[in-house]
Amino acid sequence: MISINEAIEAGSWFEMSTENILIRIRPISFSKLDLTSVDNFNNSDLDVNSNLWLLTMELVNLEKKEIATYSVRQIIKVKDDEGYTFSHIYDSHLYLFSDFSKESGLITLQGNSGSVLNPKIRKVGALIFELPDDFDQLFLTVQDGEISEV
Repeated sequence: MISINEAIEAGSWFEMSTENILIRIRPISFSKLDLTSVDNFNNSDLDVNSNLWLLTMELVNLEKKEIATYSVRQIIKVKDDEGYTFSHIYDSHLYLFSDFSKESGLITLQGNSGSVLNPKIRKVGALIFELPDDFDQLFLTVQDGEISEV
């Protein structure tokens, strides 16, 4: 398995598949998020002291039809070297209403009704993960599916 940081350095692409979804992603950056740097961060429901990390990635829908961004957001997980799996966290202010959502790519995967990834179109999107304070390496994984480097 290749760590997220190694994948970013190498420019690696991954194929993620489930029963209903086939996408390709390339991690671009993975960085600690200072919530106070987000416009109107007080409108967020998240704790300002949380250990939040922003994963920015390129995504390509490989299905022959559109895929709801909500579905894509649900399958992408982060796993540590001890096997603990972390899901993204959602906050409506960060994903929808802040200027940060547009700048960071969060709005691409915001998941509201009508938000889709069309086939073969490359998009930049992002997810936020709340992680423990100490971790060595993190890896991408898929809920109820498979991931492989391509």
